[in-house]
Amino acid sequence: MEDSSAGFHLIASGLTIITLRSDYRHHLLSLCSDVGLAAESKSEGRTPLVLADVMSWSGADFLGSLLPAVAEICSDFDPTVDVEPALLKLFHNLWFYVTVFGLALPIQKTLPPINSVSHNLNRVGSMGAIALQAVGGPYMWNSQWSSAVQRIYQGTPPLWLEDEFELNAFYNPGSRRGSGNEKAAVSQRAALSAALGGRVEVAAMSTISGVKATYLLAVTFLEIIRFSSNGGILNGSPSSIASRSAFSCVFEYLKSPNLIPDVLQCLTAIVHHAFETALLWLEDRMSETGNEAEIRVYPVCPYLFSHIKLVDEGGALIRCLNEHLNSTQR
Repeated sequence: MEDSSAGFHLIASGLTIITLRSDYRHHLLSLCSDVGLAAESKSEGRTPLVLADVMSWSGADFLGSLLPAVAEICSDFDPTVDVEPALLKLFHNLWFYVTVFGLALPIQKTLPPINSVSHNLNRVGSMGAIALQAVGGPYMWNSQWSSAVQRIYQGTPPLWLEDEFELNAFYNPGSRRGSGNEKAAVSQRAALSAALGGRVEVAAMSTISGVKATYLLAVTFLEIIRFSSNGGILNGSPSSIASRSAFSCVFEYLKSPNLIPDVLQCLTAIVHHAFETALLWLEDRMSETGNEAEIRVYPVCPYLFSHIKLVDEGGALIRCLNEHLNSTQR
């Protein structure tokens, strides 16, 4: 598998023609989707839990080895342009399985002391521990894979919110993360609550299925990684400052129509968490001067541009959230 992965990366780094890179990007993301689905299919509820965990590790090995090539082929992809639905679906699948297999670096240094989380972990046992390990660590995989994930975010568009039927149809309703398995749903909600820093209690997620909780966890990983890596600068033209801000992506989730209250509460918490992550990134660089200072200030400009645009186009909820975040920044 290592030889194949190196070959995929070699091809990705050697392609220079735009159309060929686009075609290869689509095929490579399709392969990642197939690998993730095949590995998840082996962990159906009928499979003993211990055996299912071993098989999921195998899925992580296969998918993780493809990530450096994916990072390379996505290095010139602009996520702020209109993305065709088929390609957007493949990005969605990629982050879903990156989350399922815990291939991204943990986004919480320490897990919050939430009573509901610990209570529910007692109910789900090792299944919940595996999900929480992806959130709080320790990281189990090759460091090159986590580095690749941190590069992939720069070329990833916002992950649209699929309806429940489509999510369950694709992600195996009989699996440990499907809506038919309540223990799995509880473990994924607990992991989501922990990833959000306890901003949303597990008890407040009662209408969110296991597969929907995993989707929201994938969104959380993607958006927090965006802002913690380099302040939220995306791929794209240097002349288009506003469009290169990750804030232009994170607010898109709140524009999704017909959001149920539990999901809206989680998405709002993701926006808050992303903003606080961006502030921490800036605070860590307050003492920098010269070129480093310009890089530090760079994400703030598109942030302001994106806020002006959202105030003009967004609904009352987004405007209210903008005002709250602006007052926090001041």
